[in-house]
Amino acid sequence: MLSPSDFFDSEIGSADAASTQAALTKKDNYAWNHRFINIDSHSQREILHECPRKFQQLKIVRPGIELGNTYINLDFIFGHAVGAGVQCYIVTGNRNAALFATFLSWSTDSDAETNKSNKSLYFAILATLKFIDFWNQIRQDWEVATFNGKAASELTFWLDCENGHYHAGHIDVVLRNKVSGYYTVIEIKTTSMRDPSEAMYGNSGQALGYSIILDTIAGTLGAVTTFQVLYFVYSSTRRAWNVFPFTKSRKQRAEWIQDLLLDHTTLNTYVNLEFFPKRGNACWSFNKTCQYYGICDLHDNTRVDKFHTWNPLMETPEKVDFIFKLSEVMKEQTCQV
Repeated sequence: MLSPSDFFDSEIGSADAASTQAALTKKDNYAWNHRFINIDSHSQREILHECPRKFQQLKIVRPGIELGNTYINLDFIFGHAVGAGVQCYIVTGNRNAALFATFLSWSTDSDAETNKSNKSLYFAILATLKFIDFWNQIRQDWEVATFNGKAASELTFWLDCENGHYHAGHIDVVLRNKVSGYYTVIEIKTTSMRDPSEAMYGNSGQALGYSIILDTIAGTLGAVTTFQVLYFVYSSTRRAWNVFPFTKSRKQRAEWIQDLLLDHTTLNTYVNLEFFPKRGNACWSFNKTCQYYGICDLHDNTRVDKFHTWNPLMETPEKVDFIFKLSEVMKEQTCQV
């Protein structure tokens, strides 16, 4: 465990690396950047599928309220803290920096905890420590990818879908195989389940969409990506790391693009009708009442003129590493056939 003396004795470079990674993982401007009705992300698409009314409420402009914000609970805080530590260690190989990044990313009271699922600052640091052992056992063939002079951790992208909508994402880590030279996407997850099932992640569109973007990035460099994505999953109950590799076919990648465009068509329909359906099963999720429960029926909260729409004449809401048009992405996918 990282003692107080470790904090004070750590070299300045370690502290800088930790604070940089903590800031990247925290995504301070995420809520503000995604307040526009025509900008989405993987998590926001999940909300759209879960309950269109909730998606609508996230996008409504409310003066004096942080826009696009979702409620934060200890599960999310734990995941962010562990993710920051893991990313920092993969990038730097520095134990102290990784543990310090975990500490800096714990965005609530230091004594907050959930005994049932072993989620607290202490257990987040323990998870990072366990990852260090886990990673050192499998790292021999891998190194962190570097794009535009930057280590590919929290790699950000914007996808201009060329239909008035934009898809944004943050890729946890991109690794490069030292032997084959192939790039692959890494997703870092935490769960309370003792024995997480591959079915929890096997058909998730998150890493699949990221792998499509990685194809395009690699294509600009004359490099090649694998059709495999890797999930590093930590069970807070069993206190152990798991790795789930998934191979993604060209058909699955094409389906992801079709699904994204279909979401945009559906969203346009909701906006034009001035009606976002409500799904009652979303009123209680993650063991917590939806923050809009009881207010999402108010007439003033259903007006579509309270949405903001981003357009190319405006400044990009966030600084991103890569911006692509959908036609560029589809061209790269076609070239692989």
